[in-house]
Amino acid sequence: MRARATSVVASAVLYSAHAVLTRGRKLFSNGNVFVNGRNYGVARYVRSPASKGQVAHLVAGWKQDANAAASMLLSTNDLYAYMGHEPSWWSAVSTPDADYTMLPDTVGGEAAVPYWRDVCMALCFRRHDDDVEVIEVDLRLGLYHGSDPQANPSRCSCYAYDDLAKVDRNDSSSLPSHSAPNDLILTSFLRSASLVNHYRGKNAVDGGLLYRQYINTYAVHRDDWDELFVEAQQSTIFHKQAFETEYAPDLAALAADAASGNTYYNETEINDLNACLRECAAHSGVEPALTARMNASSMIYDAEYLHCICTTTNWLDLAHDDEIIHVPARPELRTYRIKFCPGVAGGSSRSVVYRKNVKGANAVCMGMPVRRSFFEQP
Repeated sequence: MRARATSVVASAVLYSAHAVLTRGRKLFSNGNVFVNGRNYGVARYVRSPASKGQVAHLVAGWKQDANAAASMLLSTNDLYAYMGHEPSWWSAVSTPDADYTMLPDTVGGEAAVPYWRDVCMALCFRRHDDDVEVIEVDLRLGLYHGSDPQANPSRCSCYAYDDLAKVDRNDSSSLPSHSAPNDLILTSFLRSASLVNHYRGKNAVDGGLLYRQYINTYAVHRDDWDELFVEAQQSTIFHKQAFETEYAPDLAALAADAASGNTYYNETEINDLNACLRECAAHSGVEPALTARMNASSMIYDAEYLHCICTTTNWLDLAHDDEIIHVPARPELRTYRIKFCPGVAGGSSRSVVYRKNVKGANAVCMGMPVRRSFFEQP
């Protein structure tokens, strides 16, 4: 910082300042989500294109006040981060020459920071779709207690961007904004955060580690989904694979979904993906099919058997994690997340269309309105 005075003024004061918020460059996540599966038959990270996104680092060492930012907090989730420690149960189940570092989630040191950043971001998108704009990843507990993370989990907090006037309010009476947060907005978000203790580890398991570097806040944005504009409906249906190929709900889960009335289309002889999407966007003009289409959440399409299923159940949701199976014999089987946007033409992520008197995941659509019953947020 440089300054040069041209005259002497008794009341002049020179201040030195340094930036608290310095947004990092944009990076791309892998979108992997952990799936236990039916009877723990999967128990691995699975690629989820619907959960991929972009991330930029904001600050390290600052902890958000969950009460002050309650209107923005979507959820706080446990992360079972071993942080390079040997799991407490490892010696009881392993052979003497086995290497525990081959297990998922055992990455430690500085490499653990981007690893858990990506896990947290995919988890937030999995739970809250594109409402998520900021995440906070706190790995400090794992630095010392990493051998037993189930008892001492790290934390992943998902935040939406909300109106600045609501930053200090403890309610969530309105929908989150989907405007891309700029640096001023993010600085205002961080005004309720506080700098954590400048502690450096002194024990054998965490010696020399600066704990402040293991709590980080990031700006995130979910990747846009693919889209199909259905001319007959003058509407768009957005879609992206929920899991990599060959992963889908098992037959028992599909049967229960149909019995509950959530499945509103289940037919064969559907020749391609777009044809299946058009069926998910179609309706008979009467209830319950009309409402079901408006709340469409998932689609399953098997190109080998030409089988198409549309449902209001979100099969990517954690509540259905134990109903997912891997079917290697079905290489054309794909599970999609879908979103029906009536009266919206996609193709623009810079404008937002809101459905009147509707809340929830399907209340907001990226694109341009094609009917006067919608309004647009630039």
